[in-house]
Amino acid sequence: MNPWLQLGPDTAEGRLLRGAWQPVYRDIDLAPGQVVRVRVAGQSFTLFRGTEGPRLVQDRCPHRGTLLGVGRVEGDTLVCAHHGWCWRGDGSPGPAHAAQGAALARSFPIRVELGLVFAWLGEGQPATFPVLPPGPWTAMPPNRWPCSYGRRLENSVDLAHVPHSHRTSGVGAGFEPDLRGTATRIPGGLEVRTGDLPPVRFYPPNLLQFQSPAGEGWADHLVWRVPEDVDCCRSFMVARADLPVVAQARPFQATRVEQLGEQVLSGERTLAELASEPSLTEVEDYVVLVGQGGLAGQAPEALGVADEPVRALRRLFCGARDSPLGPVHIEPLA
Repeated sequence: MNPWLQLGPDTAEGRLLRGAWQPVYRDIDLAPGQVVRVRVAGQSFTLFRGTEGPRLVQDRCPHRGTLLGVGRVEGDTLVCAHHGWCWRGDGSPGPAHAAQGAALARSFPIRVELGLVFAWLGEGQPATFPVLPPGPWTAMPPNRWPCSYGRRLENSVDLAHVPHSHRTSGVGAGFEPDLRGTATRIPGGLEVRTGDLPPVRFYPPNLLQFQSPAGEGWADHLVWRVPEDVDCCRSFMVARADLPVVAQARPFQATRVEQLGEQVLSGERTLAELASEPSLTEVEDYVVLVGQGGLAGQAPEALGVADEPVRALRRLFCGARDSPLGPVHIEPLA
């Protein structure tokens, strides 16, 4: 069974995802009084910012099942658009009219770290938050791709794709066509290296660590690939750098990368025609990953010798699926 197909809370994979803190929104993008629906691992939730900060509760009102995401915020309570029943951030009834009953809405622990709003969606006491290198950390604008989160995780350790997928952008120039990476277990995760390139690390269930050029050196990045559903995921990335940030009113609308990627997939444009596009490297990844189609209808794979990092990532994920995760301590990349 493909592990990326299983997301429900009654599956081992779904429990693994819910057993780790998951980012659901960028803090700066959630304006005071704003209400949004977020979806994680096949389940929808309601996120809002009241006077005491971000809050996360169930998707539908306990009264009649109306979507709480279309409600409004008054003070630190969320008011349902149907009958005006209202809920505090802990799920208890807020000050409402006498007709409201005593039903509770399920609430979920949240914490703001690294400029992101993280949620604990599992059962019992929340896990320890990963120990990270000291900052500053900057939360980059998130994105949403119609692609399995597993494919995006695997692509980051699949170094064999670089000289081929990124030939047009030039990122793959100078690499041997049979580029391979070596995968090594590290405490709590997996490290993939090739030559003198900075390593890439994977921490189950869905966290990646890598480096990108920054000035005359390199800066650590962390990215969570968070599944909405089997064939759609959101990416939340933070950079270990002090960078300017700008709030986005609609952070998950299609960006230029997604728009250009869809044009290439539909045949309207070619990658060669986009040779001068600054974001071409991301467009190249979008085309090869989204172009694979949905997981459910995918033909059996024929993995080769260069796919060992992908196999190693899957083995580690499945191993973590079958045993509880311990605290994660992330060291800077060397």
